[in-house]
Amino acid sequence: MATAGIFSGASDPISAEQASASGAVAGRPGDACYHQPCDNVANANLALARVLAAGLADFTVRVANNAELLRH
Repeated sequence: MATAGIFSGASDPISAEQASASGAVAGRPGDACYHQPCDNVANANLALARVLAAGLADFTVRVANNAELLRH
């Protein structure tokens, strides 16, 4: 069975370009609290969550309305 998901990149190291644009530290994870005790709703990036949720919603609608997939 096929699966899908979204990936925010929170655990990936930040590039120098990303760091200069966001104020993060190059070479460090995008979210230092990712899956750590400090990981809670207070440090959530709600703007990014909205973008990821919108992308997931778009994907879901496209898959749900795909005629080829509906035949299986």
